[in-house]
Amino acid sequence: MSEIKRKNIGLSFVSELCFIINHDAPTFLYTILARYFLEHFRNMSDLNVYNVADECLVSRSSIHRFCHRIGYQNIKEMKADFQTETSIMIVLFY
Repeated sequence: MSEIKRKNIGLSFVSELCFIINHDAPTFLYTILARYFLEHFRNMSDLNVYNVADECLVSRSSIHRFCHRIGYQNIKEMKADFQTETSIMIVLFY
């Protein structure tokens, strides 16, 4: 299992998810979650831990551990960072 230290490496949220997908086994829990978040990035603000757990067939604790692994305290903080990152990208590219 590869370990990401988000604050030390400085990867963007999307880069972190791609890193997990490219370095972990396809059936590994974190790979499943990373793929889910990438596939649902357009409605990230609507996601909550209950939806994600149900759709990915994982526990809420697993989602919490996933968030910790990529440097966030919880899914709310992860979503907020994604929103900030997206806003910056919109400003840069438009």
